[in-house]
Amino acid sequence: MSTIEKAAARLVKKPNLAKTLPSVESLEPNQPGQLASANSLESSAAHQLDLSNTEGTSQDQTCELDFPMLIENGFLVPGHSNLSQNQEFRRIKRPLLLNMQTQIRAEYPKPTNIIYVTSALPAEGKTFVSLNLALSLAGELDLSVMLVDGDATKGDLSRWMGIYSERGLVDLLASSNRDAESAVIGTNVDRLSVMPCGNRTDNLDELYASDLMSNLIDSLANRDTNRVIVVDGPPLLATTEAAVLAQLMGQTVLVVEANKTPQAAVEKAIGQLEGSQLVSLLLNKADGTTTSDYSYGSGYGAGKEETEVS
Repeated sequence: MSTIEKAAARLVKKPNLAKTLPSVESLEPNQPGQLASANSLESSAAHQLDLSNTEGTSQDQTCELDFPMLIENGFLVPGHSNLSQNQEFRRIKRPLLLNMQTQIRAEYPKPTNIIYVTSALPAEGKTFVSLNLALSLAGELDLSVMLVDGDATKGDLSRWMGIYSERGLVDLLASSNRDAESAVIGTNVDRLSVMPCGNRTDNLDELYASDLMSNLIDSLANRDTNRVIVVDGPPLLATTEAAVLAQLMGQTVLVVEANKTPQAAVEKAIGQLEGSQLVSLLLNKADGTTTSDYSYGSGYGAGKEETEVS
């Protein structure tokens, strides 16, 4: 049994988590050239996009996503054919959508139409997964999707979507603004809207732990039960606010990078999700050669040294 499978088994045994979790196999991209070959947003070359550019779209206008740039970096924009990757994200989203069904949603206290995407460490591909998951979900004819940049420390998602300078989630919290919809921006993708991260602040942990944040999340989720909210969150082991956010969400997807994320980091991240509702694991950048003997790096930023574990 791989370490990821063992981690999933640990989650299933916890009584305060979901009774039924999507299996690791059902979420794992296992064909060469799919998620494994696409660049994650956190690690893409700087020349592909100037992440220092803070010019955004006006709140009164639609955010025009740069389709050619997104296609170049492996994203599932409308009209672009990538059959294998499309199929992988259909497999990823289907169990998440099943958890939104009325009979299942009624079993849990938090709305299951809000999906939190996080990772143990930076650069594991969570922003890549968040955006592609939102784009795939937007293809559902009976749903709309809102993509929220909850990683205010980095704001990579907002930069990639050209809305980094726009008023967003942090600004709502800092100003005690209860109108969550006032920071939502439309896009040139049918059924997809976005909320920027907003301006950085030193008290993110306190803002995310506030009653106002809980109320904002609930208002976004309950405004329309046919709208899916995808939140790109910060890494669990790099920030304190990531675990705080996880407690507010109806579903959490923990992204793990194949053959890189240290075993200890996976286990510690799972511990940070204690008490979270409906947790799933997603193995990113798998190349088809990953086996039950899972090779983990000896530590984040540890270079080429590796330790074999079973």
